[in-house]
Amino acid sequence: MKARLQVYVRFVKFEHTVFSLPNAYAGAWLASPEIRWKDWALILLALLGARTVAMALNRWLDRDLDAQNPRTRDRELPAGRITPREVWGLIVGGLALFGVAAWALSPWCLYLSPVPALVFWVYPQMKRWTVLAHWGVGTALALTPLGGFLAIVKTPEAVIAHPHWVDVCLLAIFVFLWVAGFDIIYALLDIDFDRAAGLNSVPALWGSRIGLVVAAFLHGIGLACLAGIAVRHGARTPAGVGGWFLLGGMFLVEHILAWRGKIETAFFHVNACVGFVVLAWVAGMIGP
Repeated sequence: MKARLQVYVRFVKFEHTVFSLPNAYAGAWLASPEIRWKDWALILLALLGARTVAMALNRWLDRDLDAQNPRTRDRELPAGRITPREVWGLIVGGLALFGVAAWALSPWCLYLSPVPALVFWVYPQMKRWTVLAHWGVGTALALTPLGGFLAIVKTPEAVIAHPHWVDVCLLAIFVFLWVAGFDIIYALLDIDFDRAAGLNSVPALWGSRIGLVVAAFLHGIGLACLAGIAVRHGARTPAGVGGWFLLGGMFLVEHILAWRGKIETAFFHVNACVGFVVLAWVAGMIGP
């Protein structure tokens, strides 16, 4: 049982939760810093369920490509360490956990839950027909701060009436651009395979240099969105200014590493910290 659980955890890339959980909590914090522990826990469960669905669907839809790619052919599904029945069990179980947690948070969270589920189904297939696949991944993660915000305010009417609704929209745009940018960097690992397989990515279509420039541009615009949040709140705290410059420095390090060919270090080790810094930045600037 323990061995199977470890296979499932590796299969859904549990460690990549660090890219999404802090953003959901940052959205919730913008809704209200005074959040009950029950809501923190329900947001966590909803996110775990949604991520399980997203990653299992991604792996299922890409199973043939993963089997052909030397970098991915040892993944659990093409290597036969997990069966199709187990994959669909994870998808159904993840949907159930996501749905129950969303219902417990708010009826509107449940009503809108098909939206991320549809995004999870569509974005893994986008690279087969459009270069916009990077932005499809960005859309999936951009929903996390919006979902965290709705989980606390409960209704769409309350979202529009909330004084921080512009802030959470700017945060969602930042996440959208941040994730699209680092997905372009990650695509550098598969540039040769993507070209051979006819898959669409910015690096495969236009080369690694243009890919890195596009990623840097997206991250620069994303930082401008965060600056917009700081300006709206007068950047009146050390967290407002210092946190923004810290994030800018992290992106600079990421791109230096990427230009030097250290793609996996740039992709995971730097980006794993970005969400937590953003959460601390939001909490420090918009306190209880």
